[in-house]
Amino acid sequence: MATNVVGDSYVSTVDNQAIIITFPDPPVNIVNDEATTTASTIRMTWDEAEFNGGSTVIDYQVRFRETGSVTDFNFLASGITDLAYQTSDLS
Repeated sequence: MATNVVGDSYVSTVDNQAIIITFPDPPVNIVNDEATTTASTIRMTWDEAEFNGGSTVIDYQVRFRETGSVTDFNFLASGITDLAYQTSDLS
C-alpha cells in the first residue's frame, strides 16, 4: 500500500511480483593469499554472499583497520568487480 496527500492506495495483492531490494550481505570466505602478501603487497579473494539483497552486486569495497585501532575502518579501494583484489601500494 502507498499513501500520498490524496490518501491511501489499494492494498497490493501477494502475486503482484514485486521484488524487494535491500542491502546485500557482506562477502564470505575472505582469504589472504599468503604467497603474494608482503610488507607492501596484499592479495585477497572472497566469495559472493548467499543473499545479494535482491539485485546483482555491482562492486565491492576494501577497507582496513590498523592493528590495535578501535576507530572506523580506513578506505582502501572501491569499484572492484571481481572476487579478488591486489595492491602493491601499501606502506
